[in-house]
Amino acid sequence: MAISDRKQREKEKRRQEIFLAAEKVFFSRGMHLATIDDVAAEAELSKGTIYLYFKNREEIIAAIFSHGMSLLQELMVTSVLSCKDPLEKLRVLGKAYLQFASSWPNHFALMLEKELHNLEVDQSKPEATACFEAGLQLLTMLKMILIEGMQEQVLRTDIDPAKCALMIWGQIHGVIAIASNEVKCSNFQQFCAFTLESIVTESIDIIINGIRKHTE
Repeated sequence: MAISDRKQREKEKRRQEIFLAAEKVFFSRGMHLATIDDVAAEAELSKGTIYLYFKNREEIIAAIFSHGMSLLQELMVTSVLSCKDPLEKLRVLGKAYLQFASSWPNHFALMLEKELHNLEVDQSKPEATACFEAGLQLLTMLKMILIEGMQEQVLRTDIDPAKCALMIWGQIHGVIAIASNEVKCSNFQQFCAFTLESIVTESIDIIINGIRKHTE
């Protein structure tokens, strides 16, 4: 085994250890309060060592966000591969997003507030672009499903698949974000009793009903 290979593996292992410590700190303390000092203390390393692997706290946030996006992407791709019907693919995508929000609530919470952070990350780092590319890949997958539905004549052909993909993503994301909080509120339950799964499922059905091709 070459010494350079061993050193590279040790470097990657150390970086992963710092990343896991950072996730624990940022999720427990919150994105606005967590500091590099907190990460160093959790990882039992010096602050200077942390900076050898992450340029700043924004780069750490980008890495955590990128990890969350990869989890979501894997979940959605797996769900879509189990379906052949375009309409059913849209339904399972929404359910997969809900599963992601339920299984990894901290990552979902970061997706809700990431726009509050100016992620001035080093473009030489893979997570600098991965977090944005992952989102584009998911939107592209949704766009291709819409095109498939138009080609199979189950969806309207007068819609712009790219714009529609953005609208669907925004609606599902927004519904999950709002409902996941309000479902615990007794006042809203008095107004309309619902479960998180039911409100998301019905929202997806409404979206599909609006874009599907209706036979006369």
